[in-house]
Amino acid sequence: MQMRERISAEERILTTLRYENDNPFPHYFIADDVFRLSRYLMRSFSKKCLDNVKRISNYHLSRGRKTIECASGMASENFHFLNSPIRCKNPVRVNDVIKAVCILHN
Repeated sequence: MQMRERISAEERILTTLRYENDNPFPHYFIADDVFRLSRYLMRSFSKKCLDNVKRISNYHLSRGRKTIECASGMASENFHFLNSPIRCKNPVRVNDVIKAVCILHN
């Protein structure tokens, strides 16, 4: 698979959700402070000088990250193939597998 085809497949996966008024819904990954900030990555503010708005934002991001980690841990207990890399080369198929795990987990 060519690099451009892989990028276009990833972009298609990331832009499928839309608001009710047909505007695209943004996707973000929530990460720790060790990750570099990028276009689709949200991380907490540095703890040096925080006002109340940044402190509350850090709290919500931390709470969301812990919830996601807990849910993915429970899903990996039930679906053991999640403990290793998914051996599928098609990113759309991997997306379908993850969606199926989410539906079956709930």
